[in-house]
Amino acid sequence: MGDLRLQPILRGGLGGVLAGLAPASAGPLLMLPALALLWSVADQRRPAGVWGFLAVLVSHRWLLGLHPLTWMGVPALLSLPVAVSLWVLCATAAALLLLLWSVLARRLKTGDGSSWTPGAVLLLALVWAGVELALEGSPLFWIGVGGSVLPLDRPLAGLARWVGSGGLALVQLVWGWGLWQIWCQRGRRLRLWLSTFVLAHAVGA
Repeated sequence: MGDLRLQPILRGGLGGVLAGLAPASAGPLLMLPALALLWSVADQRRPAGVWGFLAVLVSHRWLLGLHPLTWMGVPALLSLPVAVSLWVLCATAAALLLLLWSVLARRLKTGDGSSWTPGAVLLLALVWAGVELALEGSPLFWIGVGGSVLPLDRPLAGLARWVGSGGLALVQLVWGWGLWQIWCQRGRRLRLWLSTFVLAHAVGA
């Protein structure tokens, strides 16, 4: 039983690490599996929070490069603790946001609690995209799901001409949900998923 209880935490943790690595390396190749893993635990607050915490902890590791902060007037002895605290604070804020998103996801599940309707998936993706857009003006917001497509996937990034970075986040979240559904249904609807993937790249190219 202990192993079964840990499974969602492990999925959330792995997904968060993949999401954190995606912006600086493989873009959608890592982000889409990361989002699929997020959808697998979207209605569970703790695993979703772990996903958010690790995603930002990994993606915002550049904050440690600000040390030493003496150039900002921070005493040398306090420089590293301040940099680490800022890093962990950003990750904690992400965990709280994912926890709130997870609460909404739980409320939007179908009556039998087995899944979400397409409308609920779209609403959850819209909420995510909206929050991401609102946070873009923050000095500590480096990059989100929408911006993770660069530099690897320029054709998909070109889709931003039509839908903006929020639209890119929404599209990837829906694709992530689709990947999770394909996994759960043993490959069904793979053709439909691939068709939307190719179409989006064609429009953005």
